[in-house]
Amino acid sequence: MRFISLIITFVFFAGSCEAAFDDLGVGARAIGRAGAFVATADDPDAILFNPAGLASLQRGYTLFYSQPYGLNDLASSWVAGVQRIGRGSLGLGIKGFGNELYRENSLLFSWGQRFKYFSLGTNVRFLNLWIKGYGSAQSLGLDLGLLSQLTPQLRWGTFWRNLNSPRIGEAKEEIPQILTAGLSFQPSPVLGLELDLYQDIRYEPQLRMGLEYSPHKSVQARVGWRSPPGRFSLGGGLEWRGLRFDYALFNHWELGISHYFSLTYTTNLTPIDHREELLPLPQINTFPLPLLPTIVNLNLARRRELESLPGIGRSLARRIVEYRRKEGKFSSGNDLVKVPGIGEALLAKLKGKVWPPVEDEALR
Repeated sequence: MRFISLIITFVFFAGSCEAAFDDLGVGARAIGRAGAFVATADDPDAILFNPAGLASLQRGYTLFYSQPYGLNDLASSWVAGVQRIGRGSLGLGIKGFGNELYRENSLLFSWGQRFKYFSLGTNVRFLNLWIKGYGSAQSLGLDLGLLSQLTPQLRWGTFWRNLNSPRIGEAKEEIPQILTAGLSFQPSPVLGLELDLYQDIRYEPQLRMGLEYSPHKSVQARVGWRSPPGRFSLGGGLEWRGLRFDYALFNHWELGISHYFSLTYTTNLTPIDHREELLPLPQINTFPLPLLPTIVNLNLARRRELESLPGIGRSLARRIVEYRRKEGKFSSGNDLVKVPGIGEALLAKLKGKVWPPVEDEALR
């Protein structure tokens, strides 16, 4: 087994540093979706997939570990934390890979901030490469991410990794540049789909597709596929009060199946404490148009947005946010009756004004 692991290490990394700091996969939730995560990016793994997603996080921590193909010499680890500071969120992550012959370590400082129509995020990567008998080398990488909520159900994201074209070692080998763009579609509160186009500048583009289904607010199931070459992934998660355990398996066309594990704690989708003054949208008065109803997303709205709903004052808005923080996303607008102070009469006033929608049967 030791001989086999050394052969695989040689295949991956021998000869030069050109394979250094490859994207080998981190985060069991994202891996369960075949890496299609750039437009979702709603937990601390967003540091590696799209730091713009940090803007939606109040606080979060994650631990990840894997031994691809069951080989300790290819062990990979990732630990990260996110904390809201002022108008944005600060992230710190440490990633390690390798063995006593070859070792890669990365230290990442991240920042994500929400603006009026989009969120912007950036990483500063401190990279260290060590090879036995050759010593160590360092480099600095810069990343940039963008995320936009196009509609309550549709998000768009893009991430440019190592945009400064960093190089490492005496030979000044270039560390891979990677550009990813994707769309995330959530047709219902329990189902999410994502389609990403992933481009490592050294290879042909990859198409990555992932699906996440939540039959219960504490249970998630995931499946993913990427091409070329065709590879599939499966995974799932169990969540309780913000703490989530994730597992994924991913196949390799020659080396078989690998297993991945993550433990994540996240508090997200909470209102920003500072008060933002949003500029009014321009009015079009050329010809009369019917007024369209304003739909408030219960899982994304800030406190002031909730207060704009009929019958929802400051106190009830705070209770909705507190319920969301403790119990997770609203799967139906009818769940609002579980918030103290909201009854069927008030629920009827909210019909057609919130997402997820209030269903008629609850009002009979």
